[in-house]
Amino acid sequence: MNKVVVIGRNYTSRLGMIRALGKCGYNIYVINTTKKSVKEVDAYSKYVSTYLFAPEPDRNILVGTIMSLVDKTEKLVLIPVDDYAASVVDENIDLLKDSFVFPNVQMRSGEINRLMDKNLQKRLAREAGLNVAEGWVVEIKDHRYELPKDIKYPCFPKPQISFKGNKQCMVKCADETELRKVLDAVAKQFDCPIVVEQFVEIEKEYGVLGVAVNGDASTPGLVEKIMIGDGAHKGVTKVGVVTALEKDKELAQNIHKLILSTQLTGLFDIDLYENNGRVYFNELNLRFGAFGYSIFCAGANLPEFFVRSVLLQNVNSSLDVAREKTVCISEKVNADDFLAGFYDYKEYKRLNESADFSFLKDGDDFYPYSVFKWNLVKRRVKKFLKRKLCR
Repeated sequence: MNKVVVIGRNYTSRLGMIRALGKCGYNIYVINTTKKSVKEVDAYSKYVSTYLFAPEPDRNILVGTIMSLVDKTEKLVLIPVDDYAASVVDENIDLLKDSFVFPNVQMRSGEINRLMDKNLQKRLAREAGLNVAEGWVVEIKDHRYELPKDIKYPCFPKPQISFKGNKQCMVKCADETELRKVLDAVAKQFDCPIVVEQFVEIEKEYGVLGVAVNGDASTPGLVEKIMIGDGAHKGVTKVGVVTALEKDKELAQNIHKLILSTQLTGLFDIDLYENNGRVYFNELNLRFGAFGYSIFCAGANLPEFFVRSVLLQNVNSSLDVAREKTVCISEKVNADDFLAGFYDYKEYKRLNESADFSFLKDGDDFYPYSVFKWNLVKRRVKKFLKRKLCR
């Protein structure tokens, strides 16, 4: 039985990958990189055989934990589910390649990190024929920066490389004064490049899920983001519906060109948005996030396809979206928004029940959801008692 190591900080992302591969018979090891080394809901999945911790941001601990899993009888597959994990694996290719297989670009160390650069992504996307908003790069060094003089307002700043910045800077800025206020706050904490994009009003948001192996790429599914999280989950997909991407042939072809230009081997998702009938490229994620599990729910097991391909096994997993218009929900985002007071329990329950699939509840693997529900009860009681004490 081949061993797969799922690495990341978000338990919903980890659990989706655990189930997509565990249901196919793979032996699942998990490395939880959250700062608090406590078992989370995915630890209770029946598919998990080993559960380890390597708290961020100590990269050496994560590398050491990965190396502790070396098996002289077989190569293990490493599956990062966030940018931090993907970046650590990528910068240690030379150390890991003899004992593990993993996402990579031509097996060259640092190439996935290079592709995380949003400015580079935008250039490659534009060359592939995708619509891209105009953008400028602001370099922050020694807590100082200079603004390009031709920035158009309103604008939208964001870290040029996700794991090197703070997403709190991602807000609409109406003018130079508002932009400087954001950049000043970033400069106090980080030295990092910031991409400032021309603001485009988002009418719809989408995610394209895919896999790239053997010099080719497949993108069977597109997720329309029906509801986005609030508060701590602002910008994170809460409810989405999966459809086949092939219906938009030009978009599919341009995305295919983009992925081939990166020479990536691995799982990926691409964020897009729509304004006035035009679909724009937003960013390329060189791994699956939490909503990657939705493509599995719709009938296409991209993680299995990737693992079988890199292990040179017979590939018999389908890459077709068998269940059109599949509605999925992230219970974690839904619960956190409910507890933060964005809506009541009745709406929380309605949203959960309106989806065809959810990311935590699974009849064949029920313990993670039981733990999640119990934790939710404890959080509700704690919130109630805190409110009473404050009166």
